[in-house]
Amino acid sequence: MIKSASEICTDLGRVADQNDLVKLLGRAADLIDASGLVVWVGNTSGGDLRPALAHGYAPQAVAKMPAVPKSANNAAAAAYRTGALQIVLARPGASNGALVAPLLTADGCIGALSAEIKGRGETSDTTQSLTVLLAAQLASVLAPVTVAEAPVDRIASA
Repeated sequence: MIKSASEICTDLGRVADQNDLVKLLGRAADLIDASGLVVWVGNTSGGDLRPALAHGYAPQAVAKMPAVPKSANNAAAAAYRTGALQIVLARPGASNGALVAPLLTADGCIGALSAEIKGRGETSDTTQSLTVLLAAQLASVLAPVTVAEAPVDRIASA
């Protein structure tokens, strides 16, 4: 598991284009047993979060995802505001659990990585740690991106 994480992080550092990044999201989803991942991008001045990349969701579904205000009462907004991992516990028979890790840079939080976790894995220390690790590496790749630079037509999904 650690070897796979190190390979994904190394490959994130070598990303040449958005298609490579989406493929790596798929590998990351497999690593943490996530049915879906969304990379939400805001900016360090606190703009609304917008979906920039996704894996495990139809492109049409991603395109319809609304912006998330920083003040919203949900895990993505909380991770963005606080800079801390958010854990959403599964509700058996109702919903999967989720982890949302902030995308932190030297200038502040630029977004969040949300992961819908299968099999109640959101309580695993290993899954939580890997999600934070992946978010940290994604932040370094995405740091130059802001909401103004990520229009809806750049949304990618796999």
